[in-house]
Amino acid sequence: MYRHRTGGLARVMRKHGRVLAISATSAGVGVIVGILAGVVAGVTAGLSTATVLDQLVVPRSRRTDGGVRGRSRRREWPRRVMTVARSETVRRVDSDEVYVLDLCDVALGVRGSRQHRFDWLLGDPGRSGRRVRLPVDSYWPSHRLVVEYRELQRDRAMGHFDKPDRLTISGVHRGQQRALYDARREAEIPAHGLRVVVIKPGDLACDPQGRLRRMPEHDIQEIRKRLASA
Repeated sequence: MYRHRTGGLARVMRKHGRVLAISATSAGVGVIVGILAGVVAGVTAGLSTATVLDQLVVPRSRRTDGGVRGRSRRREWPRRVMTVARSETVRRVDSDEVYVLDLCDVALGVRGSRQHRFDWLLGDPGRSGRRVRLPVDSYWPSHRLVVEYRELQRDRAMGHFDKPDRLTISGVHRGQQRALYDARREAEIPAHGLRVVVIKPGDLACDPQGRLRRMPEHDIQEIRKRLASA
């Protein structure tokens, strides 16, 4: 099990205090433009070019080894680097959710299992009757603890996210299904002997739009209080 060393909070501050990711859906000019934009943004914020380049997220690439005909090898990027597939959306590694879960790791002294799925936490059946396991934001087995971070769109009606003109397999639109599944998580997780803590933007330092202000020293104290009270 991965454990944070001394200075975990400092690493969270470094990680989330700068631009960490760029979206790259194609190679060539698109990637180059994205990298240059990231460098400019980072340097403007007072970071060295080397530091900015070290933090950029770029697609995993494949190249042919010129020394051996027909043999290809994959270039492995650092762990911060994400794989970009044609059919998937690049996940924001600097999102508020990731920031909060990183602070939870520091508070608990161990890294949680992100997007963990339990065999007993299931969505509604689809046309085939199959039920998909619902993910939780993060699970810490040694603490028997689940943490869910609920952004504002989880509690407010937002047409862009809710898609009210489309029905899901639950027979309701996406916003209603999201609320249904959130309630299911909050009921099923304790029923299986685990603790669940729901953290919302208002629990931490945030602006009126619900975006976190990223004040780690303040936020981690609030997170510790919520974890201790669960």
